[in-house]
Amino acid sequence: MLVIMHRLQCAQCRCLWWPRLAFAKGNTLYTRSFAWTVLELLQFGTIGAVAEYLRVSWDLVKDIHKTWPAAKYRTIDLIEVRYLGYR
Repeated sequence: MLVIMHRLQCAQCRCLWWPRLAFAKGNTLYTRSFAWTVLELLQFGTIGAVAEYLRVSWDLVKDIHKTWPAAKYRTIDLIEVRYLGYR
């Protein structure tokens, strides 16, 4: 689900900003649930196939594919890691 938002303007300083939404991450125009749907579908298909199925652009699906897992795995606890690879 894509969100159409209007910018807000301060009455005193005339500064423009986008309102923060609890169901969206940062300043994105898609919801968290849409991003999770995209990530789940990417387990079964390619970026192009998911974009075509959801009727969104390839770039949007690729952006979600790059951004969300990186944020999810940014703080992995490595205390109990014994091996990073094997021969």
